Amino acid sequence: MSDHLLSLLRSHGDAVRAQELGRLRGSLGGLSSDDWRQVEEVAAKIVEALLPLRVAELTADEAAALRYLFALEEAA
Repeated sequence: MSDHLLSLLRSHGDAVRAQELGRLRGSLGGLSSDDWRQVEEVAAKIVEALLPLRVAELTADEAAALRYLFALEEAA
């Protein structure tokens, strides 16, 4: 359960990151490709830092709350 939940959280975080970077790209069109790569790296590090490191220790209720809060779908 915990590995699957972590995978769902990572996917959700990556999707949000990609969406927000897509919006930002238009307003920061003057950045060099190296600068843009650095922005992408920082965003990826922020998403990773926000993920719970103790997913294996979550109770079933806590895991259910995370699924609810982030609207994570269970795989069928």
